[in-house]
Amino acid sequence: MRAPTGVAIWPRDLALAPRSLAERLYNIRRYTVMPRGGHVPAWEAPELYARDLRRLAGAVLSFGPAAGSAPDLPPGSPMPDSSGVKPEATSRDQRHQDGPR
Repeated sequence: MRAPTGVAIWPRDLALAPRSLAERLYNIRRYTVMPRGGHVPAWEAPELYARDLRRLAGAVLSFGPAAGSAPDLPPGSPMPDSSGVKPEATSRDQRHQDGPR
């Protein structure tokens, strides 16, 4: 699969995928071994989960190297957008403001 992919390994998860296997099968942009957490990481370690997801999104959007390419963002910050379009300008209401096309 060529889609940019991130893998997070949680130490108490049910199965642990070796990095070598993941890299053979997927276009790995980020591979993170987490210090804690298990099968339900968003519940068990939400701050780690969110930070890693933000970093993966930053790596994919910036097309930069996977490790450390996206800065830590404060909770509630909008994700960077590589399209240059502000998120509020893409809502359904604003897209159809000028009537049907």
